[in-house]
Amino acid sequence: MWKAKAIGDRVISLRDLRARLPDEVKANYMSHLKNLKERLFIQISHGNNQDAASLTPLGLAFIRQIQDDDLMLMTGERGSTK
Repeated sequence: MWKAKAIGDRVISLRDLRARLPDEVKANYMSHLKNLKERLFIQISHGNNQDAASLTPLGLAFIRQIQDDDLMLMTGERGSTK
């Protein structure tokens, strides 16, 4: 969803999302989506004869935190000392 820019009101159809996933994830992707929805990281909508999903603000914040942590690991930073 992040790479497809499916954030907030911008959605990606579940069919298109599944097509973008690696083969090893495709078998259980609906259970993963339900888990993310329960944690309020994504929202799933049902309209226009297709199901679609997007990141919530909480899901976006979580992804940004993971990216920041990964960047600090790559650069050797230990966090800020404010």
